[in-house]
Amino acid sequence: YQRRVRGTNKNQKKNLMFTHKNWVTIILFLVTFASIPSFLEAQTSVNVTNPNWFFAPYNTFSDGSGSPLKNNVRAGSTYAASNAAGWYFKIGFTGTSAILHLNTKSLGDASNTILTWTIDYQPFVQQNVKGLTQLTLASGLKSGSHEVVLFYGQRDTGLDSWNVPSNAIVVTGLTLDSQATTVETTIKTNNLLILGDSRVEGFDNCGKGCQDTTQGPGRFLGDVLNAEYGLVAYSGLGWVRAWGATNVPPLFTPGEQNDGLTSWNKYYKSQSRLFNGLLVPQPDYLLVVNMGGNDWFHNPVEPDPDVAASVQGFLTAARAAAPKAAIFLIYSYDLRKAQDLMTGWKAYQGNLTKPDDLAYPPVSPGLSDDEILSITTSPSWLSYDGIHPTIYFSADILGRSTRIMQSLIKSSQLS
Repeated sequence: YQRRVRGTNKNQKKNLMFTHKNWVTIILFLVTFASIPSFLEAQTSVNVTNPNWFFAPYNTFSDGSGSPLKNNVRAGSTYAASNAAGWYFKIGFTGTSAILHLNTKSLGDASNTILTWTIDYQPFVQQNVKGLTQLTLASGLKSGSHEVVLFYGQRDTGLDSWNVPSNAIVVTGLTLDSQATTVETTIKTNNLLILGDSRVEGFDNCGKGCQDTTQGPGRFLGDVLNAEYGLVAYSGLGWVRAWGATNVPPLFTPGEQNDGLTSWNKYYKSQSRLFNGLLVPQPDYLLVVNMGGNDWFHNPVEPDPDVAASVQGFLTAARAAAPKAAIFLIYSYDLRKAQDLMTGWKAYQGNLTKPDDLAYPPVSPGLSDDEILSITTSPSWLSYDGIHPTIYFSADILGRSTRIMQSLIKSSQLS
């Protein structure tokens, strides 16, 4: 600069001085903002195919191709969705914040759809997600690694679960701090598919109009069996009869021509849960819990050959889809259609050239006659409607049932 100033007139010097000051200003500006990286760096976007983002098996539908990856989402997916109460995901991450991106358009005016989550296993947080496109799961955390576990905590049973489905939670991504990364989470050893009706999805288990799937059968059985689980349970579902606003067809309608009237093997209408005829991942356990009540409401007599035929056909189809799974049929607590479950199980075994040792005989909760009688009079057992188990009762009957399962399979995996 000094060399250029020598030999110039005043106006030239003035212009050169002005230019020099501009350069100083620019340098100071760059130094200032270089010390604040958050202004210059984009936040971290996480896609649902991220291998550290684990979604529940068997009830997570995604729009990619091929069989589900290890995180239960198909390759190339832009979203992961579920219409099943009790669905969950978990992901580890670094940084101080996490924002979930959603598509809730299908929920319409539904006012009872609630997501429930925990950060680092601190007390749960709940949020009605009507109309939301994003949900702040965490902010202001201490730097370091964290984990979020989120549940489909309460589902609006007045919405269609089959044709659209209207009650689906659709997750499209996650936003973390700049330079933040995802972290691997602990995945349990086993895989578990649970099928059932409203009493299994946790309908009104915490009071009238109150559902809490974090304290429902899915999470309980997953913990007991050390398993990641997929809870597939809908209000009004029966073996061969179904009713209610969910529009979900029966669990299993016998006859190949009636596959469209069978729900256990589909995410929703025309969307198969099977890949090349198999459940993916292959389940270690497959449980049908508390089924029979809705069949009884339609046809309160036993024997019921239609239910028995459904049980037999279901066991045949389930064994083909899960060749090595331990299959259990757990009676309804009131033992409705229990006789037909046993008849169907015996028919299934009787048609085999070799007994299926992993398809165990139906399991009873083991309630005495006095206990069954007291169920209808004690508010600690059943919800206000006299039909749906409270959280306390659900844990009680499932605890009894899993102890019986333990004695059948003699496995140290049950505790």
